[in-house]
Amino acid sequence: MPYRIRRSPAQVRETLELITADGQSRRTIEVELNIPRLAGELRPAVLELTHAQEKIAAAAGRGGEEAQAAYDEAVAASHRLLEMIFGAENTETLLAFFDRNETELLQQVTPFIAEVVQPAVRNYISECRKRAVKGRRHAGRN
Repeated sequence: MPYRIRRSPAQVRETLELITADGQSRRTIEVELNIPRLAGELRPAVLELTHAQEKIAAAAGRGGEEAQAAYDEAVAASHRLLEMIFGAENTETLLAFFDRNETELLQQVTPFIAEVVQPAVRNYISECRKRAVKGRRHAGRN
């Protein structure tokens, strides 16, 4: 019997329903999460956004150019994170739905990121580690 190797599921597909403030379903978008790519890129992108948000808080009392630069940095970081997860087209759809209000958009998609994206990435990383340990055990037998 041949030795079997199997690919891990690399894609997670989810459907997001965009619902207006009065409860009407406006649209659905299909999201295909590339888990192996996200495993390497998600944490740095989240940290980048967190640091940018901290800069906004620090610059809030000072105002002026420093505050604007911090805000611009946070907007850019949020766009990179959103495009990494949702893709450019879906990110544009989400921004249009939220009338380009990045703050509201991030507040609404954060639960999706925390409840769907991050657990899928953690599971993928855990499975990779298990396979690596198993591979080392088998390699030691030769």
